[in-house]
Amino acid sequence: MFLEIKNLRKIFIDSDGNEAGLASLDLEIGEAEGFSLLGPSGCGKTTTLRLLGGFEIPDLGSIHLRGQDLLKVAPHKRPIRTVFQKYALFPHLSVFENIVFSLRMAKKSETEIKSAADEILELTQTRHLLKRPVQTLSGGEQQRVALARALISDPEILLLDEPLSALDLKLREKMQMELLRLRKKLGSSFIFVTHDQSEAMLLSDRIGVMNKGRLVQVGTPEEIYRRPNSHFVATFIGTANFFGIDLTAHMSGNLSLLPTKTADASWMLRPESLDLRPIGTPLKDNELGVKVRVIDTAFMGQEWLSKVIDPTGSTHLIKTPGHEALPGGDGTELLMKWEYDDTWSLRNENSPA
Repeated sequence: MFLEIKNLRKIFIDSDGNEAGLASLDLEIGEAEGFSLLGPSGCGKTTTLRLLGGFEIPDLGSIHLRGQDLLKVAPHKRPIRTVFQKYALFPHLSVFENIVFSLRMAKKSETEIKSAADEILELTQTRHLLKRPVQTLSGGEQQRVALARALISDPEILLLDEPLSALDLKLREKMQMELLRLRKKLGSSFIFVTHDQSEAMLLSDRIGVMNKGRLVQVGTPEEIYRRPNSHFVATFIGTANFFGIDLTAHMSGNLSLLPTKTADASWMLRPESLDLRPIGTPLKDNELGVKVRVIDTAFMGQEWLSKVIDPTGSTHLIKTPGHEALPGGDGTELLMKWEYDDTWSLRNENSPA
């Protein structure tokens, strides 16, 4: 295995006097894999990155890279580089000297430095910035320089701690595509820390969702989104609608095709899996439906967002294409329908295992 983490633990006391950090982590990451650690603030994801980079010493556990015990390797000697949320560029150095800093520290020759710099400047599209003072760089330009500085030493693993969080939306989207391009071109393993689920899904081959210092689910972006293993994952990754068993009394269609569910579980449906149609619209063989009343609607450009209430009093969010007209506005009774295959069964959080 390329990177193997076993029983990793690092606990500290936060400013409120509570335990925080990483309770326990077991994880394997493959060579050239893009992996995101996703979770709310304080879940342990940044602590994990700091342990990998050598900025923290674990209380317990092991980290092995290609079988080598990384805990016995000094941080600056690990084939790992980090791009921080605050890019930590050196204001007293030029852009060029910021980028080649690690090569200077490694006492590389001027020929080696120039050769490596030429390659990385082209790759990260930073050559035009070389004569600019660091203080005059925009957020996106600083991010490119920080990336170039991290990548110039050809690390086997690049750690990225919410590196795009300070950028505005348009620039953030552009830099996400740049990171994806770099990852695929370089063949290094990229490990991202983020609380942005759309960013994690775009940049990653797999995602690890964390909560309260533990990894609660690992899978591909599609697996995490379509087949979450808990209510926490379902609601943290996007928006989820939950249907209780009491709603079946009001459903039309062949209920026997639904996933098996008991009173201690719920069905989950994503907003884009639901559709609104006029009352009386016939259902297809693979569809279920229930009458709902529209509470509110909003036009979001690419989609309509509708909030509805079902006969049990539960509310749901529905996303429908923005180019289609809604069949009814606020207060209208409509048929909410969906396909059986889009229904996913989840055990309720407070139910016994």
